[in-house]
Amino acid sequence: MFGLYCFGNDGFGRGLAECLKCGFGVFVEEYYGDGEPCPRVLVDYGEVEGKCVAVVARLRFPAKFSDVARYLHNFLRVVSSLSDEELFNAECVDVILPYFVLGRQDHNPRTDPSRLVRVRDRGKDVGYRSLIKMFKGCGAGRVVTFNPHFHVLEGCVKVLGLDVVSLSGVRVLGEYFRPKLGGDAVVLGRDEKAGRLAKQLAEQLNLRSYYFEKRRISEREVEYRGKFDAKGRDVLIVDDLTTGMGIVEFVERVVNPGNVYFGVIHATLTLEGYGVLKEVLRSGEIRDFDATNTTVSPFSKINVIPELVKFYTGKTSC
Repeated sequence: MFGLYCFGNDGFGRGLAECLKCGFGVFVEEYYGDGEPCPRVLVDYGEVEGKCVAVVARLRFPAKFSDVARYLHNFLRVVSSLSDEELFNAECVDVILPYFVLGRQDHNPRTDPSRLVRVRDRGKDVGYRSLIKMFKGCGAGRVVTFNPHFHVLEGCVKVLGLDVVSLSGVRVLGEYFRPKLGGDAVVLGRDEKAGRLAKQLAEQLNLRSYYFEKRRISEREVEYRGKFDAKGRDVLIVDDLTTGMGIVEFVERVVNPGNVYFGVIHATLTLEGYGVLKEVLRSGEIRDFDATNTTVSPFSKINVIPELVKFYTGKTSC
């Protein structure tokens, strides 16, 4: 059905291909002596000519700007190469971005109602829209991702003429944490947007959900309003993503908890955030922190490949 091309030796793409029983190939990063990148697709041209292909790559740990830039550059070049009629000449190219890089850059600094955003981001682009333009220009026909920050709920949205399919990582999170939670546990979202995920997850587990009001003070600082009295109940904190920073400040807002668990769809951990997270786990403030494998990290153990299989086999529709 699809020939999948994965980033280097990343097992995610290979695992997806095996589940779909389709062809699989590899693309790798290569560089000239002066540092210029020249990514290479390791299949024969005729193997994919006239076929539909899906290209998948994940962000790796630790998240830092130089690696993100290199990752995006090489990925875009591979998409362009596969769609180029003078090269691989694929009939159609799906971009599978399990974590939509730049998805958090979803505010328009010219028109946003928040003065803080207008001042903080003045002169910047809307990151996710710029990336969509690049994928579209490179010949992508569709982007498939999980809970992107600009469209966190499941569904399909057209952005600048390109279909973006938002699959849900909530179901696999819920099934992973189900056996860990007491029957009266509660699900907390770190803000209103995460509250939508918390509501969906709570409905899946037949629990109640709540979310905090959050005010962003600066790029690195946020302020949460009020506290949540768990009254001895287990608490599952859920968010679409975290760098590891800000977790301590949020957990301190939860008082009288039973066991505290933290589940995220995308673990975009920095080295500093990883250190914070390890310390919180060591101290016992959080009993368990786990994430899906939309990114590569020490905590990314919850598998979302079954959700992609459902989509590509028609068991989940957009």
